[in-house]
Amino acid sequence: MPVDAIAPGDAPQGRRFVPPLPGTDRQQAFLLQLGDAHAALHDPAAIMQTSARLLCEHLDADRTLYLGIEDADGERQCHVRGQYSRHFPPLPERFDDDASSLGWVSAQLRLGRPVVVADAATDRRLDPAVRHAWLATGVLALVAVPLLRNGREVVHFGCHHHSARRWTDAEVALIAEVAERTRAAVERARAETALRASEAKYRAIVDSINEGIALIEAVTDGAGAVSELVFREVNPAFARQFGLGSGIGAAVGRSVAELLPDLVPGCMAAFARIRRDGTGIRPGPPLHLRGRWFEVHFAPVGARDSGWITVVCSDITERRQAEHELRQREQRHEFLLRLADALRPVSDPQAMQALAMQVLARHLGVARAEYYEIDPSGQFATLQRGNAGEPPHQLRFRLEDFGPGPRCAYAAGQTYVCADTAALPVDDPGRESFAEVQARSVIGVPIIKDGMFRAVMSIIHTAPRDWSPLDVALVEETAERVWAAVQRARAETAQQASETRYRTLFDRIDEGVAICAALRDGDGRVVDARYVELNPAYERQTGLDRARALGTLASAVFPLHHPTLMAIADRVLRTGRAERVEDLVPDLDRWFSLRVAPFGGENGFSVFYADITEARRAAEELRDREERLRSFGEASSDVLWIRNAGTLALEYLSPASERMFGLPPDWAAQGKGLDDWLELVVPQDRAAARQAFEKIRQGEHLTYDLRIRRPSDGRVRLLRNTDFPIRDPMGRVTRIGGVCHDGTEEQETAERLEILVAELQHRTRNLLGVVRSVADRTLAGSASLEEFSDRFRDRLGALARVNRLLSRLSEGDRITFDELLRVELAAHGVSNGSDYGGRLRLQGPEGIRLRSSMVQPLALGLHELATNALKYGALSLPEGRLSVEWRLEDRAPGADADAEDGDGGDGERVLRVEWRESGVAVPRPDRGPGPRPRSGSGRELIERALPYQLRAETSYELTPNGVHCTIALPLPSSADSDGPSGGWIRAARG
Repeated sequence: MPVDAIAPGDAPQGRRFVPPLPGTDRQQAFLLQLGDAHAALHDPAAIMQTSARLLCEHLDADRTLYLGIEDADGERQCHVRGQYSRHFPPLPERFDDDASSLGWVSAQLRLGRPVVVADAATDRRLDPAVRHAWLATGVLALVAVPLLRNGREVVHFGCHHHSARRWTDAEVALIAEVAERTRAAVERARAETALRASEAKYRAIVDSINEGIALIEAVTDGAGAVSELVFREVNPAFARQFGLGSGIGAAVGRSVAELLPDLVPGCMAAFARIRRDGTGIRPGPPLHLRGRWFEVHFAPVGARDSGWITVVCSDITERRQAEHELRQREQRHEFLLRLADALRPVSDPQAMQALAMQVLARHLGVARAEYYEIDPSGQFATLQRGNAGEPPHQLRFRLEDFGPGPRCAYAAGQTYVCADTAALPVDDPGRESFAEVQARSVIGVPIIKDGMFRAVMSIIHTAPRDWSPLDVALVEETAERVWAAVQRARAETAQQASETRYRTLFDRIDEGVAICAALRDGDGRVVDARYVELNPAYERQTGLDRARALGTLASAVFPLHHPTLMAIADRVLRTGRAERVEDLVPDLDRWFSLRVAPFGGENGFSVFYADITEARRAAEELRDREERLRSFGEASSDVLWIRNAGTLALEYLSPASERMFGLPPDWAAQGKGLDDWLELVVPQDRAAARQAFEKIRQGEHLTYDLRIRRPSDGRVRLLRNTDFPIRDPMGRVTRIGGVCHDGTEEQETAERLEILVAELQHRTRNLLGVVRSVADRTLAGSASLEEFSDRFRDRLGALARVNRLLSRLSEGDRITFDELLRVELAAHGVSNGSDYGGRLRLQGPEGIRLRSSMVQPLALGLHELATNALKYGALSLPEGRLSVEWRLEDRAPGADADAEDGDGGDGERVLRVEWRESGVAVPRPDRGPGPRPRSGSGRELIERALPYQLRAETSYELTPNGVHCTIALPLPSSADSDGPSGGWIRAARG
């Protein structure tokens, strides 16, 4: 009868539901076919796959599944162990199935009941989600049979169809039967596989273990006594241990007495004990078989009277050797402990060598143990105190004397071992040397450090001795330990001395030192520090009590400066590089140079304090002085300079050098030396200048003059130098300096002054002569003293005016004729032509220069003419006219060779002056009353003095209209070299 499902409660929970299987021939044949297939298979996967295929083909289904079910953290995991599909795509090997969403299906399966669905599209028992999922995969009809273990689903056998199908009871029962049979076949296959694996494993173990195993049968006679022992089975290890051939079959069936006669007594004793009490024999004393040691165990096989025993042999040869070596190592270790205990309280390196040799000689039982140090050449060995036993025969020896054996071994860094030195070759020089020092057997261990032969430890015995490898190893290790201990002692001694020195330095240096331990926050930043150690200078510089400051936090000691210091410490500890800063510690109101450096671990740092308050103040004062010096140098018209006394390199040069020396502004910055400076000095002064610098370097102060040729314009300048040494606090001349003054103008002024003094003296003599002559002539021409006084005063005024003009002249300057004429007229009140209504006419070139020697006589002549014109002539009458004209004329060569100062007349020019008055009625000498010009000293001056003093040609006439005077004055080319400097004076102004 077809069914849709099996109703709940048809089978009790935990029991497999097996409906009656109709006994049709077709289904019985199928089950037989299935059983045959299972019997031929041993692979569980093949069994599950074959069951799925056969059932799918038999029921004409679309897909059959054999699933393994696992629960993992509440999730239902399905593993496809076997599947066969004709129309559906195969399912993945593993997929998750949410049991909570299956609803009725999940409940049926948990109870171990089959789920039978004829049409998923119409079956109301299915949750909509389940129906939708099945329809989406094309499954409309299915049968699912669960198999439980311990109340939990472990296997799920399913059969799917793509269209609606009414499953019969027989089909459902067949599916359940196939599922059960398949599970049984799988479990059988797995058990067989495990058994085969176990047998293979144990066979592999027996064949691979190092213990030899043999199965021996005891053959008895008619009386029950053991007549023969026969090998029935042996493993490869047993065959290898006793050399029974290449294969284990070589021993099977052969007599134990034949192959291993030494094993027979043990086997017989084991059989007797097994027969007596049924127990085997545990390992007793080791057996020595075929040159090796074995531990043998005998055990019964089966019942006590079976006549079979198992023999297990363990080769313990290496273990016995290892135990022996262990005992020797323990003895060596005990010796090394004694040696370390003996050396521990000793600090003197030589005493340590001697004590170590004593311990070693006593332990080995030898005559002498000696420790030699090798000199730097590697040729000589020297014994100081490192010996024990008999007194040494040599305190120093040459390694070469003991033959090639030790020499070659030591050169290769190897130990030299000799059991009997008397057995050395006769020609070996070491044989005789060893005999001399009574060394019959020797061990020599070289100590090579950093590629250098540093020491050798010698063990000497007076009798032959076969040194064991352990003896040699013990001496070698002792040599290394003694070397290390001696070097450590020397290092500790040096370290103690160094610590003493550094502690003394730490306590005596002027810098304050603080050793600190950093404290960090959660982010690893340094936020504070604890003082670990402080030196006395720290106490002096900070004023803090060291005893109270130790162990306190930096934030408590210097709260104001603390953030800055911690920031520096954080950088230093992060980068591992020291930093030096200058900073103001506001807590102390003083400046310090701080050097912060890592010290002793990741959190340790040191701070060096140097109080630089006074140094900074001094530096500021020095900068102020340097600034004042710079300002002074910039403001000074003289050049200030400083040179290094050793190299004479220029260190400072004031800006005035640009003007005075004509050098570019960057000349001093170009690293110029003394030779570069001497290039400016004229060649005649260079040697003296170099000698001056050497004297200043020796500490002398010098004032001297030298000349340079200025590069900027090529002019030679006279420099007046005041140079001096600059000494350091020790009195050594470290620099030289100087002030350089340009004395060129002063020198020129002095030279001009000398010329002027000479000229003044000359002029004074001339002036006194002129005054005397004027006085004499004025007196001679005066009728009374009063007249003499007036006339003499006027003439002295003219001389004074001329001298005022001369005194205002610079060197090389000259008084011009037009200037002299205007001054003289102005002295008589004629300063402007308009004063006389156009009656004065002046005409001639300006700038005709006159020699100084001719100015005074010419001025007196002009004075006499002007005075006469004002008193008697053209300027005394309203209708009078005065015309003064002058011009330059060339004089023919050779016209007058009597030139002043030795100059000839060649090339001279002549200044011709015409003084012409008109509109003046000049009375005849015999006519009546009325004013008339006097013929006295003034005319005599013009007609006689000017020709005499100035080589002038003059004429003086009294015409009916007035005076007409002509003066032709020769002018040498030097007096008028530049020619007229101005224009021409035309008709009188106004």
